[in-house]
Amino acid sequence: MLGRVISRFIGPKVLLGALFFAGLALGWMWWMYSSASADAAQAEANADEALQAAAANAEAARAARRNAEVIAETLRERQQREQDLRAELSRTQSRLKEARANASEEVRRCLDMPLPDSFLGELRTARGSDPDRDAGAGTASSPD
Repeated sequence: MLGRVISRFIGPKVLLGALFFAGLALGWMWWMYSSASADAAQAEANADEALQAAAANAEAARAARRNAEVIAETLRERQQREQDLRAELSRTQSRLKEARANASEEVRRCLDMPLPDSFLGELRTARGSDPDRDAGAGTASSPD
């Protein structure tokens, strides 16, 4: 009997309160879900952008490595070419010194004779040298 009295008097109020708080809880849960859903969508978009950026960076790194390899190979080739040219120059200078040493007195006097600038210019032009660059040479000097 006491239970009926309490349920009659307290029942509807408690039921309305419970329904009100259940509605508040459902609203709060819906708001949290929508916020979490928006955060998840943004995180997925950010992850896609990060993956695309990582792929682009990886491709750029591969291209940079290929460029570095090409540059290194070109440098090695040029250094080898320079080394070969220096060795050839050294051999040519040695042969020239030997030829001068073994030349007759008449040939040595001829080699020591200065040549006119116009003649030297013609010789340089015929060999493909730049006469403007070589213009400061003046007369022939000894090729030692």
